[in-house]
Amino acid sequence: MIEKDGIVLSDSWFEALNICYNMALWYMKHGAWVSAKDEVKDSEAKTAHCCLKKAAGLFEFIKEKTDLLCGLDDFPGNDFNMNVIKSYLNQSVAEAQEIAIARAIELQHSPSLISKLATETARIYNEIDNLLEKFNPSTFEKWRCYAQLKNKFYLSYAYCYRGEALLAEDKCGEAVRSCKEGIKCYKEAQEICVK
Repeated sequence: MIEKDGIVLSDSWFEALNICYNMALWYMKHGAWVSAKDEVKDSEAKTAHCCLKKAAGLFEFIKEKTDLLCGLDDFPGNDFNMNVIKSYLNQSVAEAQEIAIARAIELQHSPSLISKLATETARIYNEIDNLLEKFNPSTFEKWRCYAQLKNKFYLSYAYCYRGEALLAEDKCGEAVRSCKEGIKCYKEAQEICVK
């Protein structure tokens, strides 16, 4: 006889969340593929941004539902580890913000706005690096290197545009100092590229 109440099994949630995971990864990769051209049209940028937002939403859903899975904590660095899910979620958000920054630069928005967006994006990439540092370096080193590179790159953007905003306010000394910090971050990004 079939019971009135349904039975919740972690196996079915595992399968459902795996499908969501694969969809989220597809949206991330599709967004990257759409925006990987030299000249990205407005419609393509919107498509990429939308894909990355959908990926972030799916990772948020997965993050909320992982407590329904049992026994996965025994495997550090697995796909359903909370730090890995948060890293994917943060990467989706950060890559969507990269599109917003590129659009803001193209439309010549205020340098202080671009600086704030770049600072927030750098912070998110730094958080990804911090979330992944606990795991096996042989598995996660390239991902961490990517996050460190993006962190330094967007910090250099932030300092550069902050310097431009300060220069517009006739704060030349602070503008020069900010630009020097930007150059320092850019050189650190170059060193990461050599790794």
